[in-house]
Amino acid sequence: MEVSVALVFTKDIISEGADRFGVTVSGKPLGDFENYIFEAERAGIKYVLRFTHSSHRTEEEVKAEMEFLTHLANGGAHVATPILSRHNQEVETVRANDGSLFYIALFSYAPGSKVDWKNNQVWNDDLFYEWGKTIGQLHRLATNLPKTIARIHGIQEELNRIMLLPEDDPVKAYGLELIEKIKELPVNPESYGLIHSDIHLNNFHYDNGKLTVFDFDDTIYYHYIHDLAIVVYYSTWRSGETVEERSKFARHQLRLLKKGYETEYKLDDKWYEEIPLYLLMRDVSLYAIIYLKFRDQLMPDHIKTVCDAITQRIQKREPLVKLD
Repeated sequence: MEVSVALVFTKDIISEGADRFGVTVSGKPLGDFENYIFEAERAGIKYVLRFTHSSHRTEEEVKAEMEFLTHLANGGAHVATPILSRHNQEVETVRANDGSLFYIALFSYAPGSKVDWKNNQVWNDDLFYEWGKTIGQLHRLATNLPKTIARIHGIQEELNRIMLLPEDDPVKAYGLELIEKIKELPVNPESYGLIHSDIHLNNFHYDNGKLTVFDFDDTIYYHYIHDLAIVVYYSTWRSGETVEERSKFARHQLRLLKKGYETEYKLDDKWYEEIPLYLLMRDVSLYAIIYLKFRDQLMPDHIKTVCDAITQRIQKREPLVKLD
């Protein structure tokens, strides 16, 4: 979390948020990268309590996220659903000492647990198939969701991040090139809509062969193929030391993802040819996110390693993996 936000996120705000939803919170945050996320409890049932600072999202954006989640849940999707506060609100607002706001939401706790990619009992073809099927279901349900102006379009979000990079950073110029290429892709209801945009290993739990997806904070309007590209991008980090090893894994995983995806929704095959473009765009976006988070702080070694690898790929104009 940015230093300025951390300074105003007090124990009183945590206590007030917990009281608004009638839950108890203990321990350190489960996450604090873009939001503060806590495990919460009420009457022996686990929940997740999230605090979103107004510098990150507007109240309208958070409420639109809740509407999307409710729409998906009503359609039968396995997602962490919003839980109402004591005042029957999906989103509560608390003011910090500096006048800024925190938007607070409570979610059901996803059954199961995160997948251990080192465990071949779960990190396997069955998971990849179900992963694709889950994403396909979300996209199918998104096609009949009423449009909202409260959630940003992906290309604009990418641009907003990139423009905050220093003018002399070569990643900035390359990112702007990629944006122009993405702008040339068609935008239609069959291939473009409201998506999760970040369904990697840490944003779902796996239980009895089913995924329950959470953390819809990054919900945006974008090409549906972006969601599948994100899976490939983060999965292949763990699939080998060389480009050849990672690429072999990525091609295999993508076949299973597509097979599962097409049980729920079908994209024209030409969209799969655009995945390398989105892998490059993700490199640029992640680079920008890391820069913005750590520009006023010392970057941990493991984050610096990720950033250095991204820089090398960008310099070579090469995506993380080769899919052809």
